[in-house]
Amino acid sequence: MGTKEDILGAKDCGVLPIDIPEWGGTFHIRVLPGPDLDDLVTAQARLGGDKCSTPAKLAAEVVARCLCNESGVRLFADQDIGALAGKSAKVLARVAASALDFNGLTDQAVEQLRGN
Repeated sequence: MGTKEDILGAKDCGVLPIDIPEWGGTFHIRVLPGPDLDDLVTAQARLGGDKCSTPAKLAAEVVARCLCNESGVRLFADQDIGALAGKSAKVLARVAASALDFNGLTDQAVEQLRGN
């Protein structure tokens, strides 16, 4: 039978390699820990609540919070998000979509959560 300690001690925030040739090679995306997910939701609300209202900034928020090194340490700080938003929209959208999918945060996954 599992315990609270088993849950709290579990290493459940893994990383996934992702190839981003436009930015120089292979990077990693990470599973968001709860506080970073909260920050992302807050950022979405701050940017208008509609994921289509400011797509570059929202994609940059996702990428900044999910792109990491092999150990899961973020590559970008919050203050880097504005600069990151100036990068290729095509690349940002692709990396953000991969990060959201890896985190189970696709529209379909959110709808399934709402339904349950």
